[in-house]
Amino acid sequence: MPPDLPPHWITGDALTRDLRRQAPGLKALPPHDWQHAIARPGALTVIAGRPAMGRTAITLQLLRTFAVDGGRPAALVSTLEPSSILVQRLLSGLSEVPVGRIRTRCLTDAARAELACAEERLTTSPLYLDCTRALTPEELRERLLELHTRAGPLELVIIDDPEELHGDSPWPMLEALAVELQCPVVATARLGRSVELREEHRPRPKDLTDRLARRHASTLLLLYREEYYSAEPLEPGVMEVFVEQREGPTWSLFRLACCFATGTFHEVPEADLSTDCEAC
Repeated sequence: MPPDLPPHWITGDALTRDLRRQAPGLKALPPHDWQHAIARPGALTVIAGRPAMGRTAITLQLLRTFAVDGGRPAALVSTLEPSSILVQRLLSGLSEVPVGRIRTRCLTDAARAELACAEERLTTSPLYLDCTRALTPEELRERLLELHTRAGPLELVIIDDPEELHGDSPWPMLEALAVELQCPVVATARLGRSVELREEHRPRPKDLTDRLARRHASTLLLLYREEYYSAEPLEPGVMEVFVEQREGPTWSLFRLACCFATGTFHEVPEADLSTDCEAC
């Protein structure tokens, strides 16, 4: 029996309609890379990049991995995207049907079958979605604590674009919330235009719009895609993720092959990890 949730949380059948059979889904990032992409329970991870770099896409894959593939309770709060858009993106990643075709309903019979399987898996997963705008950091905290109490312990919380919250900087609250919930809290952050203005576009921590994000994060991930800046990239479809950690190795790098038509990411097997991240 589903928990008695406040009305602003969307879960289960409310996520989609027209349920059909269940099928195995797509695996997300390989396990050995998750140690970089998500901090330990009770810690804050910040994923930062320029607009359209892939911040939301990579957090949605993380959400699918926890809630749908793993059956682990996970919550997503989005301060900008409506729920219908996020659900379409989640279904695209699960079914491998391009999100553009889902939005226009330009689907073959095979794509409809894959999409039906994805709908079944999504609606039977312990995934909770809140797309309320104009929240304050304290209102966000109260909603997540209420969900944690009513639905049971959460194993992942994702906040997309917390800098859109009204009021003070959200980062001190998010770090404290991770400790309070004793689960990983992952939030996306913005990088300023300074990245665009210099010749070397790879991001640096000082490019953060709100530098309190770095101070309060246990792990900071900076996203970079060459094709974002170049019409003829040397490695199209590859994302570099620079990782700064408060504990352990200060800097590391891993690379992902990304498909933005479906919002999916995979390991690049021959990834060259010799890049001097400290120089970035």
